[in-house]
Amino acid sequence: AAAVVAAQVVVYFGVVAQAVVGFAFLRRVFKDRLLPEPIFFPALVTVGQAAMSGAILHIHPWVVAASVWIGIGVCVILIPWVTYRVSLSSQVAPSATIALVSAPASFMTVSIIAARLSDAKSLVGPKAIVHAFLATELLSLLITSLLLIPRFPRLRSDFFSFQFAAVTFPAASTANATICYVAGVWPNPVLEVISICIGAVTIVVVLSFNMAMAVTLVKVMSAKPIAVVDVEVDSVEGGGSKIQMTQLAHISPATLAQEDSRTRVAPGMSISARENRFSNGGR
Repeated sequence: AAAVVAAQVVVYFGVVAQAVVGFAFLRRVFKDRLLPEPIFFPALVTVGQAAMSGAILHIHPWVVAASVWIGIGVCVILIPWVTYRVSLSSQVAPSATIALVSAPASFMTVSIIAARLSDAKSLVGPKAIVHAFLATELLSLLITSLLLIPRFPRLRSDFFSFQFAAVTFPAASTANATICYVAGVWPNPVLEVISICIGAVTIVVVLSFNMAMAVTLVKVMSAKPIAVVDVEVDSVEGGGSKIQMTQLAHISPATLAQEDSRTRVAPGMSISARENRFSNGGR
């Protein structure tokens, strides 16, 4: 009993922490006038985590229901907006973070299913909401696959970078949501085959990326800085915002050659550089 109470306290603390992080994130977004991107989802949609943990630990039904409905509201607002923006331009989420487009619907599908198995069942709406989110999940997976096509050259040139970790979360969420749906909502042989296929692909993707990430981390930790790039920027202007920024990076000659010593600037942004020094052993 004491262990359950301790776990419930942790869940309540997580709810409060998620609310603080969410409000801080939104405050920064509005302050900098940022438009929605796939990276918005982890900071906001994870509020639905309380429904998953709370359903198992029997926390207050209203907390579970609030978690579900806030997550649904975030999805209803952000999924169409983000999907429209990433479809309109390949410059929005040009890297592996594009995979996050498929994450929120699958994550909330699991949250709603968990809530419906708890004391909050009567507070989270009809079963049709689960059907709608599963359909959105599969549609988002298809859209994400199509959006990878124009971004493939960039993904290939960046492979393997730590941004590819963004692929593992939506892959696992999609597999988990499909399996939970078949097991707890609508047993169906076709969906069962689909869930098994998604799960098998997810296992391969997650294991491969984790191994690649471990190898990359070892290389980064063991590499010695050969060149130092010290870039001090007066201001970065874009979308009406101005950011004071100073960067110090250790970059190898191969990276310098690849970047051709040029700074990539997003469309509509202007950078005023005060100082740009390159040093490599005094050369």
